Amino acid sequence: MTDDTAAIQHRLDTGAEVALNEREYLVRGLELRSGNRLVLAPRTVLRMGPAEGTDVTVAAPCITIDGAEDAVIEGGVIDGTLGGGATGIRVQRSRRIHVRGTRLLGWTGDAESGAPPGMGVGISVGFDITANDVHCEDIVIADVSAARITYAGLMIAACTRIHALRSTFRDARVGIQVEGTGATPEPTLVEDLRIDSCVVAGNDVGIDVVTGHALRIDTATITSCSIRGNHQEGVRADLANAVGFSISESAVTENGGHGIDLAGGTGVWVLDNQLRGNARTDGGANNRAHVEGGRLVRTDAGFS
Repeated sequence: MTDDTAAIQHRLDTGAEVALNEREYLVRGLELRSGNRLVLAPRTVLRMGPAEGTDVTVAAPCITIDGAEDAVIEGGVIDGTLGGGATGIRVQRSRRIHVRGTRLLGWTGDAESGAPPGMGVGISVGFDITANDVHCEDIVIADVSAARITYAGLMIAACTRIHALRSTFRDARVGIQVEGTGATPEPTLVEDLRIDSCVVAGNDVGIDVVTGHALRIDTATITSCSIRGNHQEGVRADLANAVGFSISESAVTENGGHGIDLAGGTGVWVLDNQLRGNARTDGGANNRAHVEGGRLVRTDAGFS
C-alpha cells in the first residue's frame, strides 16, 4: 500500500474539511488542528502502518488532537491490526471535540509499537503519563464502536464535560476505563462525565473507575446502558475520592463477577437497574439505594 500520511496531513493543514472516499489508506499518524473536520465514508479504512522502511509500527496514535478546538472525526474505520498500534485516537489539551460514527479495531499496543505490551487503547481523552497539562473540555463520543483492543476501548482521564452515548465497547481488558494520569501531585479531575445508552460487553471488566490520589471525580452518571457478558465485574468503581456518582436504568446482566461493585464515595446512587445472571449475586432483579461515605456496595440487586 502507498503511504497516504503526507497527502492527508497536507489537506488537514490547508483546509477545514477533509473527506476521504471509500478505500483503505495507509497512515503513520495524523494530527487534527482547530476547525478540522475529517469525514470518512462508511467503508473508508485508515490503517496504521509500520514506520517507513521497517515492519515496526510507530508509537504515535493514528489520529492526535492536541491543543485544538472545534474538531470533528466522523465515520469510517480506524484500524490498528496491521502492526499492533498503540492508540486509535488521542485527545488532549483540547475543547469541543466530536467523534461520531467511527469504528476502532485491533489496537494492541504491542512491544514493537513503543507502548507497553497489551496497552492498546481505542480512544484516549486527557491521558498522558508524561505530561501534566492535558485537560480537555466538552468532548462528545457518539455512535462509536471499539473492539478487539487489548487494554481499553475508551480511556478517560483529565476532562470536564465528556459525554459518551450510543456507543459500543467490547472485547477489551476494560470497556471504559476512568483513571488518573499520576503525572501531577494533585489528583486528575474528571468532572461531569456522562455515559448514556452505551453497550459494554465481552470485556474482562465492563466499566472500571479508580479514584484516589491520582483521580478525583465530581459528578459522573451511567444511564440506560447495557453492561453484559463481561468476564469479571460489570461496573467496578473505587470512589474514595468521588462526589456524585450514579448508575441508573441500566441492564447489568450475565457478568462473571458482581454486576455492580462500588466502594466509597459521597452521593452515590444505584437506581432502578435490571440486574440478573451475574455470577456473584445477592438475588433480585431491580434496586434502589443511596450510598454515602465509604460504605461498600456489591450487588446483583442486594447490598452488603
